[in-house]
Amino acid sequence: LAATLEAALAHAPELRLVPVPASACATDDRAMAGAAGANVVVRGAVHRAGTELRVTFVARDPVRALDLGGAVVDGSVMQPFDLEDRVAREAAKLLGSTTASAPRPTSDPAAAERLQRARAWLKRNDVDAMVLGAVQELEHLHAEAPADPEVMASLAVAYLYRYRETGERRWHADAARVCERAVEIAQYNMDVLIATGELALISGATERATQAFERAGRERPAVDAALGLARARMQAGSLDQAATHAVAACAAWPEDWRTHNLLGAIRYRQGEARAAAACWRRVVELVPDSSRGWRNLGSAQYRLGDFGGATCAYERALAIQPDARTYSNLATVLHYSGRADQAIAAFRKATELSPGEAVHWGNLGNACRWSPGREAEAPPALERAIALMRDQLARNPHDADGWARLAGWHANLGCAHEARMAIGRALALAPDDVACLMHAARVALVLGDTAQGLSRARDAVMRGYGVGELRNDPQFANLRANPEFLALLEWGRGGGESGHERSGRHGSQEEGREEEGREEEGRRQEGGG
Repeated sequence: LAATLEAALAHAPELRLVPVPASACATDDRAMAGAAGANVVVRGAVHRAGTELRVTFVARDPVRALDLGGAVVDGSVMQPFDLEDRVAREAAKLLGSTTASAPRPTSDPAAAERLQRARAWLKRNDVDAMVLGAVQELEHLHAEAPADPEVMASLAVAYLYRYRETGERRWHADAARVCERAVEIAQYNMDVLIATGELALISGATERATQAFERAGRERPAVDAALGLARARMQAGSLDQAATHAVAACAAWPEDWRTHNLLGAIRYRQGEARAAAACWRRVVELVPDSSRGWRNLGSAQYRLGDFGGATCAYERALAIQPDARTYSNLATVLHYSGRADQAIAAFRKATELSPGEAVHWGNLGNACRWSPGREAEAPPALERAIALMRDQLARNPHDADGWARLAGWHANLGCAHEARMAIGRALALAPDDVACLMHAARVALVLGDTAQGLSRARDAVMRGYGVGELRNDPQFANLRANPEFLALLEWGRGGGESGHERSGRHGSQEEGREEEGREEEGRRQEGGG
C-alpha cells in the first residue's frame, strides 16, 4: 500500500514526497518531518474483519500538531488493487488541498506562464544570456504587476546573479530594493524567503540566510531552498553539514545540475578533489553546454595534477562562453607550466572581461611581479585589486578569502603592517581553511619570516593542500634547497596530493573563488560555484 501511494503521488505537480530518514523517530511527527524536510506527515492504518478491509489515514501539520484532514476507504481482500487505487485517489485529493500554494496576486495565465519561463531560465544561471533574458522578462512583469511578491522575489534573485557575475554594485542595490518591497508585501512567502536568504548570504549575514532558507524549506521542499541552506552552511565553515544538505538535494533532485555542482564545490573545499571531479562530470553530462561545469571540472583536474586535462576543460569552457574566471583559471595553468607571457595575456583578458573583479587584477599583478621585464606592471594592478577588494569587504566583512588575498597583495607591495592585519583577520574568520593557511605562508615568506612561512605551509599541506604548484611557485624559490621544505614536498607527493585538498584555490595566481559557497554560482569561483 505504501509503495502504491508513493507511485501514485510521485508525479503530482503540487507534491514532492520525501523519504523518512532511518534515524528519525517514528512516533514524533515534528522530529521526523524536520529530519526529512517535510511540511506534512501522513499516517495510516489498515483494519480487517473477515474479508472486509478498512484503510484510514490522516494528514497532519507536524509543527502546529494539527490535523489537516483525513479519509476512510472500505474495500475487500478479494479486490486489493481496487482498494489501493481508491486510497491513492483520496490521498492525492487530500494532499493536493493541504499543500496548494497561496493564490497568486494576479490571475493572468499568460503572466504566470511568463514567470515560469523566466524562472526556468534562472535555473541556467551559468549562461549569461539566460540570466539577462530572465531579468528582462521579470522587469516587464514587475512593471505590469508591481505588487506581485513572487515576481519581485525572482527579479531580486536574477539581479543577484548579475552581481555575482559582474561585481557591479548596481545589481546588488537593485536586488536589495526589490527584495525589501517584496518582504513588505509577503514576508513569509516561500519565494520571498529564498530571495531574502540569497541577499543575506551575499552580504555575509550567514545566520540570517540560514533562517530564511530553513523557513522556506518548511513551507514546501524546494531545490532553491535546499541549495541555499547548503551554501549558507558552507559559507559559515560547516562543510560537513553543507555536504549533508547537498547530498540530500542530489538525491531529491538528481536531474538538476545545480545540486551536483554545489556538492562538487563542497567536496573541493573539503579536500576531496576526486569526488569533486565526479560531481562536475555529472554536471557536464546533464548540461554539456555549461561553461561553468567544464571550468569547475578543469579546476579539479588541475588540483589532481592533470594540467593537460585541466587545459582541455578550460578551453572547452571558453569555446562555450568566453568568461573572465575561465581565462584566469587557464592563466594559472599556463603560469605553472612556465608559459609566463601567455599566462599574463590570459590574466589581462580576464581583467578586460570583468574590470570590477578584484581577484583578476590581483592575479595579473602577482604574475607580473614574478615575470622578468614585467615587474613595473605589477604595482598598478595590485593597487587596483586592493581598492576593489576593500570595497567588497566593506559590504561583506566576513569574507575570509577576501582578507587573505588582500594580505598577499599588500605583502607584494611591501606594506607589511597592512598585510599582517589582513591575514590575521582571515585566519580569525577561517582558522582551518587551507587556502587561508597557504596565503598566510606566502605572506610570511614575502615579509621575510621563513620559519612561520614553512609552518603555515606545513599546516596547509597536512590538511590536504596539494603541493604540485609549490614546486614551481616563485615565492617558494628560496626554499628549494631547504631540507624541511623538500620533506614537505615529498610528503605531499606521497599522500597529500591523492585527493585531500580542502579548498579550491591554488598558487599566487589563484583561479578565483566561490561565493556562494557559491555553488554555487558565484562571481570569483575557481572550483565551485
